[in-house]
Amino acid sequence: MKLMYKVTLAMSCDSSPTAGLIIPLHKKLMQEFSSNETDSPFLKKLKAAVHENLEKRYQKEDLVRFLEEATCFDPRVKDAAPEEMQPNQDTTTSKPIRE
Repeated sequence: MKLMYKVTLAMSCDSSPTAGLIIPLHKKLMQEFSSNETDSPFLKKLKAAVHENLEKRYQKEDLVRFLEEATCFDPRVKDAAPEEMQPNQDTTTSKPIRE
């Protein structure tokens, strides 16, 4: 529940726009609320309900496109790309652009 509290605080922040955080936080919550083999029956049921609710959100194509663009331009998530999206330094000659 600590994660839910942190996400709620991040999404309700008045001092800065949060559109760029929606997709990363949504993906984090989807991962967090995926069932594990070690979960108790109660926890599995709880996680399934939250996961099902989250799956229904942010499905419209135009909204997803807007949120993806907002995420790309948000400096708070600049270095938070998933590993599979980051260039492999051994196979590429390009260097990340840093200011």
